Amino acid sequence: MCNIYQNNGGIFDCQSETEGYANLFRRYFSRHPGNLTQALVSGLSLFDHWDIEVVRHIYQGDDCNRVFQELIQNAAPVEEGHKASEGALLWHLVDIVRKTMQAILSQEENWGMRLDANRRKYHYERQKVDFLMEAWGKKQVGYEEYMTFSTHCREAFHAAVQ
Repeated sequence: MCNIYQNNGGIFDCQSETEGYANLFRRYFSRHPGNLTQALVSGLSLFDHWDIEVVRHIYQGDDCNRVFQELIQNAAPVEEGHKASEGALLWHLVDIVRKTMQAILSQEENWGMRLDANRRKYHYERQKVDFLMEAWGKKQVGYEEYMTFSTHCREAFHAAVQ
């Protein structure tokens, strides 16, 4: 960030601040977290909002609850989101972290990480679609349920084609 500030003649505008944070995150992300944490954050960057169920699906480790607690208690990359219609609290990656992670995933040398993240998202969304289809076989579908179904279908399609 200091280099960006000096190269801009001492002007630290919004653009250079954003670039500085993105560079700091890239540097941190490439050196500090282990492979499992990198896979988790890269997978979560594809979701607008997530909860423990999404983390459990992406992480798939025995210590998922501990990893989830550490993730949401680390105020740097994660913010508390809004409550879902079922009343469950949702979380999301801070915007700069999410966008930077998506930029990292879009780079050609990270195609394997991108493929894995999209595959995990696709399987999660597909599982939700299958669950809703099974539940609908027994009852009439309301508007809110239909919109939820539509969102999961769209997200599964995006993950499949990315």
